[in-house]
Amino acid sequence: MAHYVRFLAMIATSTLVMFGLMYLNTYALDHIFFSETRAYMALLMGATMAIVMLSFMLGMYKNTALNISIYVVAILIFAGSLYLVRSQATVDDVSWMRAMIPHHSIAILTSENANLSDRRSGVSEMTSAHKDLIDALLDRYGQTYCDQLHIPIADDTPSPLFRWLCASILFSARIGAAQALEAAAALADAGWTTPEKLKAATWKERVDVLNNNGYARYDESTSRMLGDTAEYLIEAYDGDLRALRKKASRDEAEMRNALKAFKGLGDVGVDIFFREVQTAWGELYPFADKKSLDAARELGLPHTAQGLSKHVAEADFPRLVTALVRASLDKSIGDIRQAG
Repeated sequence: MAHYVRFLAMIATSTLVMFGLMYLNTYALDHIFFSETRAYMALLMGATMAIVMLSFMLGMYKNTALNISIYVVAILIFAGSLYLVRSQATVDDVSWMRAMIPHHSIAILTSENANLSDRRSGVSEMTSAHKDLIDALLDRYGQTYCDQLHIPIADDTPSPLFRWLCASILFSARIGAAQALEAAAALADAGWTTPEKLKAATWKERVDVLNNNGYARYDESTSRMLGDTAEYLIEAYDGDLRALRKKASRDEAEMRNALKAFKGLGDVGVDIFFREVQTAWGELYPFADKKSLDAARELGLPHTAQGLSKHVAEADFPRLVTALVRASLDKSIGDIRQAG
C-alpha cells in the first residue's frame, strides 16, 4: 500500500509543479495572476500522467482493484478538466480578465525577444484590456486632487507644496474625500496659502472655516494641527518644504520620516502627499500607495508601482494612481470594469 501512496503523492506533486511551470514565461512577476484555465490544464496533465505512468509500471503495482480505481478517477478528472477548460463554465468576468494578464504577458516576452522583422507583429506592452481599463479610469477620474484644488504642484514652489501638505493632512483623517476636498479648497479661499498666512489666522478663524466647509467632525483638533504644521514648517524649514527634501537628500525613507514630524501626518498622509508630489519630486516616481495598488489588483491591472508605470506616461502616472484611489473610494470598480 505504501508504494501506492508514494505514486499518488508523486502525481499530486507533479501536477502542482506543472501548474507553477506555466508561469515561467511571463514577462514580469506582477503579471502573475491565478488562472482557473491553467489549473484545469494542470489537473488534465496530472490525470494523463497517472494513466501513462501506471500503465508502464503495472508490474510494480499488483493490486488490480486499486489500479482500476486509479484509472477510473484519472479518467474522470481528465474528462472533467477538459470540459471545464473548453466550456469555461466557472470563469466569470473578473477571473477571465486576470487570467488574460499572464496570457498576454507571454506574448510580450516572446515578441520582445524573438527575431521579428516587423516589431508590430508582436504584442505591445500595453494590452488592449489594460488600455481600455485605464482609459475608462482616466475618463471618469482624469483629475488629481491637486488639479481639482488648482494647486500647481509641478511648479515645486513653496506655496503649492504647503497647500498640498495641508490637503494631505485633511484627506488622511477619517472623513469623506469630498469633505476633505471642500475643506482644503476653503483654506485657499480664506487666503491661507502659505504657512505664514495660516499661522497668522486664529484658532477660532480656522475652526469656523473648517466647520462651514464639511469638516465639522474634526474642526477643532484639525485647526490646531494645521496651526502647528504652519509653525513647525516655518521654524524647521523656513516655510519651504523643498528644504525638507534637500535635508533628506531626496531619499524617500528620510523624507517620509521628516514629514511624519508634522502633527496629523502619519504614513497614510505621507502616502497621499507622495502620490501627487511625485510630479515635482521625480525621485519618488513611480510611487503608488497600498489603496491604489489594491484597486489595481481588483481591476486586474498590474499591482506594483513599477508595473503600472509601464502603461502610462510619467506625467500621467499621478493621475492614474489617484484615479484608482478615487474609484475605490467611490466603490465604482465594477463600473470601471464594465466600461473597460
